Amino acid sequence: MTTSTEDLLQVTEVEKDTTVEIEFQKICLLDILKKAQSAASNKADNYQNLCKFSFDSDEVKIETFDGESVLELTYQNPKQGTVKFQTNHSGIYAFDPKLLLNGIKMFKTEVVKFTFNETSVIVTGPKGKKKFELELGEVDQMNIDNVLFKAGKPFYVVGKPTKFSDFIKPFNQVFVAASKSDARPILMSMNFSSDEKMINVLATDSHVVTKRGLFPLTVENIRKAKYNGEGALELVDTDDLIEEFGKESFIISLDFFDNLNKVFDKDDLVVLSLSESGTMLQAYGDDKKSFVGRSVAGNYPNVEKVLDTSGVEYTFNFTDFKNTIDDLVNITTSTGNSAEGAKLAIQAGSCTVESFGRSLVKYESELSVETDNTEEFIIGINPRNFAQILSFYKGETITLTMSASNKPIALRINEDYNNVVLTPMLINK
Repeated sequence: MTTSTEDLLQVTEVEKDTTVEIEFQKICLLDILKKAQSAASNKADNYQNLCKFSFDSDEVKIETFDGESVLELTYQNPKQGTVKFQTNHSGIYAFDPKLLLNGIKMFKTEVVKFTFNETSVIVTGPKGKKKFELELGEVDQMNIDNVLFKAGKPFYVVGKPTKFSDFIKPFNQVFVAASKSDARPILMSMNFSSDEKMINVLATDSHVVTKRGLFPLTVENIRKAKYNGEGALELVDTDDLIEEFGKESFIISLDFFDNLNKVFDKDDLVVLSLSESGTMLQAYGDDKKSFVGRSVAGNYPNVEKVLDTSGVEYTFNFTDFKNTIDDLVNITTSTGNSAEGAKLAIQAGSCTVESFGRSLVKYESELSVETDNTEEFIIGINPRNFAQILSFYKGETITLTMSASNKPIALRINEDYNNVVLTPMLINK
């Protein structure tokens, strides 16, 4: 911004008769506030549910902090950026983005005007016939400096600038395996680590394990950096960066990734940064976005031995297999029996799929399968676990690697670099 924070703070320390105004194109403002609301806390009567809103004639900036993550959105002047606004003033204020968002929705005009005074913000349409007033919060309470990536503290910049729609895809495929409600918070997260070839992300709920390769483990995909005292990014020299990064492990909460889809747009070019204390995703362009989440403390379960599954391979047509799984899930949903399972009986190039459980509804289907095994093989599966995984994949083939009815099932879509392991289900006879 062209105006310093100190100057902006002085704007709020004016006489009660002084007002500060800014006009917004409504559709742009709604998008900004939805992003701010997603990252703000939902706790009542807590300064953490506020957003910090600052602006001058060249730039609008919104910041939120919910105790675990920091969101920073910066929009340039209307000649360059995507957000249209106009003002001859500057200011810095704090308000609840959810309340303001609900108030703005009642206006049917394309433009809304904010008028800030010492204690509140008044929102009106161009003609001023309709008015909405919201009490302001205390800016001084909002200490939302990015302490996780502060000046002088080194971190790793991973990969290259990537469209957000491409960046988030492998995380969505892994996200589904993490526990959504568990007495062990460590399982409600995802783990970044690396092997000899790839930088990976994995998750498990103790029943399903998923692992995806993100980037090749090369010097082109890892840089060590830090911010200097002026906020500029500097590279840090390291003798053996690959070996150093290979020893690191980063654990990030599901909330962080859940909010990414709400903050970033599909065409945003994003860059990922990792440190021992947090994760940061940034988007650069005419408008700037930065979202930082705090790391989860603890040691992530060692699941590499589980992923190293050997056995006989059974390859199915992806679409046929997925449709059969979806049919099975529909049956369990309609009967309300979440314990419903399915038996796979494979022999001579054919697989008979039968539902089992306490339901009065029975399902049976035949699938073609390619395998070198000439003997009959029978195993039980949980259709819901399979459905959750397959919903994030598209492919031509799906290969199950299985060794025994009581051993984990390894799943591979096409020949992509991914690992999914699911526990089998005991067949009720």
